[in-house]
Amino acid sequence: MSVFSEVVKRAREGRSVKVPDLAEASGFSRNALYQAIKREEVGSIRLGRATVVPAHEALRLLGLKPEGIAA
Repeated sequence: MSVFSEVVKRAREGRSVKVPDLAEASGFSRNALYQAIKREEVGSIRLGRATVVPAHEALRLLGLKPEGIAA
């Protein structure tokens, strides 16, 4: 499975995505993504020493809409 598919699957499950994986899947460089996070253009969460991007932000960067939850 490609990195893009793995990142989309993870985000659609509502799980946060690691910055290097999201950078590879989106076509952005890791540095550009970290700079966007620093400028607060992309939401992020620090988990210990790791920086992750919440699922809804990852889907937005990939140009995808979050799937709704059926009630």
